[in-house]
Amino acid sequence: MHMRRGDFTHVRRDTVPSLDEIVTAASQQCTQRQLCTVFMATDAAEEERLYLKSSAPASLKLAFFDRTTSTDHDRLHDAERAIVEQLLCTWADWFVGSHESTFSTVIRQEREMNHMSAASTDNVLCKTGTSRCIAPV
Repeated sequence: MHMRRGDFTHVRRDTVPSLDEIVTAASQQCTQRQLCTVFMATDAAEEERLYLKSSAPASLKLAFFDRTTSTDHDRLHDAERAIVEQLLCTWADWFVGSHESTFSTVIRQEREMNHMSAASTDNVLCKTGTSRCIAPV
């Protein structure tokens, strides 16, 4: 799952879901797909990551590329960490991306080139009640 935060929370406030909506979306995917761990590629602040983890139900484990305690932290540049996250999302069993995110679009394109099904690829995180978020065609 790619959860775009940072400037998106201001620039695209009409479509960016709240942290609670993201936990709900991850929980629904977990239940539907019978998975218990969801990897989240994100530029979210540490406080947001902690909130997500503490808000998730016990049946759902949210995993992040840990920027604070990773032994590779000093060796990996931000761009290198992004590549690791991108690869994890590309080869995941299913993917949910952020609406209008270039990072999510690249992941979807890579999944298509690797013959991943549209059903497991063309899924979008969006604010509840908005009709502006649509899955890519």
